[in-house]
Amino acid sequence: MTKQNKDDDGSLADDLPDLYEEDGKKKSRATILIEIGEKMTLFHDCNGETYAEIKTTLSREKWPIKSKRYKEYIANKYYQLTGNGVDRASINDATATLSAKARFDGKQRDVFLRVASIDDKIYIDLCDEKWRVVEITADGWKVLDDSPVVFLRNRGMAPLCEPSKNGNISCLWKYLNIDEAHQPLVTAFLVAALRQQAPYPIMVLLGEQGTAKSTVARILRSLIDPSHVPLRAPPKDARDFLVGAVNNWCITLDNLSGMQPWLSDCMCRLATGGGYSSRELYSDHDETLIEVERPSIVNGIDDVATRPDFAERSILLHLLPIPEEMRTSERKLWSGFEKCRPEILGAILDMLVCATRNIHSVNIKRLPRMGDFVEWAVAAENGADKFLYLYNENQKNIVLAGLESSPVGKSVMALMDSSTNWTGSMSDLHNRLTDFIDEDTRRSKAWPKSSNWLSNSLRRLGSPLRKIGIDVSHNENDRKVTINKFSTKPENSRNCRIAVANDTAKQQKQQKSEDVENNLRPSDRESNARNWRSRVTSI
Repeated sequence: MTKQNKDDDGSLADDLPDLYEEDGKKKSRATILIEIGEKMTLFHDCNGETYAEIKTTLSREKWPIKSKRYKEYIANKYYQLTGNGVDRASINDATATLSAKARFDGKQRDVFLRVASIDDKIYIDLCDEKWRVVEITADGWKVLDDSPVVFLRNRGMAPLCEPSKNGNISCLWKYLNIDEAHQPLVTAFLVAALRQQAPYPIMVLLGEQGTAKSTVARILRSLIDPSHVPLRAPPKDARDFLVGAVNNWCITLDNLSGMQPWLSDCMCRLATGGGYSSRELYSDHDETLIEVERPSIVNGIDDVATRPDFAERSILLHLLPIPEEMRTSERKLWSGFEKCRPEILGAILDMLVCATRNIHSVNIKRLPRMGDFVEWAVAAENGADKFLYLYNENQKNIVLAGLESSPVGKSVMALMDSSTNWTGSMSDLHNRLTDFIDEDTRRSKAWPKSSNWLSNSLRRLGSPLRKIGIDVSHNENDRKVTINKFSTKPENSRNCRIAVANDTAKQQKQQKSEDVENNLRPSDRESNARNWRSRVTSI
């Protein structure tokens, strides 16, 4: 005799097992739990992790067999069938057997978190109770009730809003303290963050107190990977960082005070792809291997993009202070944003459609670092030269800031200010650069104490120095080093400069009208908001 009905949680209890064997002997608890689990679709991924598909009246949910959620589910089924609770040992025995069946008898399927890409199609998990997804193709986007790919849900994930077909990205700028000239960089980050393929830029938001850094980070994440805890404190070590990356699509670190080298390295691997390994718990020989790629957002007061490898993966925005007369309450800001969020998300999906349609026709003559991201952003903007110019200028400003924070980089720039080339041994260069530093810098830990140390520092700074027109080459035969200065004029930048200049002039005109409306003098405005050197100005 079997039981067939719909349970209180909406799941279908078809053909629940009998409590007794054919000979009348009562089945063990673990056996009953196994038979409950066998009614579900069991499968595994490429890493051998096992999962179960649970059919409900609303959706088809997928959960790891070893997860707390799945164990609670089969325990609840057992209670509905028997009216009794079940011990933890029986649950563990049953899930171990079910996991083995999924691993060796079930099919292998790809599993995804929030975003998936299959055959030039992008799928985004709305994370709602119906387990619906958005399908994006070159012809458009639509919401599907039944997902063709396997998405997982982790604790803390919040639903995306229902996207609107009347997309309007301009609504976003009312709620972000972002300079108008940098808005294309923000939209490029959002479009890149909703694709499943790395590299992903690291969005770095810097500014003094009162510049709404955390609010901007929250809003950006709410359009990519909403979470019940959107902002996180910096992790204590690489293992904590990895746990956050595995369980979240977008990593958002709040209020960083500098960045330790290990965290910088972890974020670089996260942006462009990299593997992590550690010893599996309760094992001396098994190794856990994880490859994870994620978009990320960090904010803080101190400049954190000082290491060259981190800087070249970043989009750095300096937020301006918000005058008191322009501030609003969090309640009003989020109330207005939530009303506009469907239109904003719809506009981002429209740009993803455009990128999917144009990506194969993009041809950039001088492709910078993070080339795949740049091509995707250009495809989304349908060939926007303006983005290329802004991105290159942003990279130059980041690189320059990093070099100025490095004693070696700063001294090399000082050396080449008065000459176009220099040749000599590494020891000669070490002595020559010493002329450009003070005594405190020479005694600091950051200054290389030997020619070998200097050589390593120069190799690390090679790429940033080339971006500002300084080439450092090492001749291994005669152990000489040559430094040359060259021109760095970007191709096809004239139209970009004109476009940015027009936008800046328009922004200045609008700012003047706002000053008149608010009875502010230009001197008052200048005292309320400083322009950082990374801000693009008219040319």
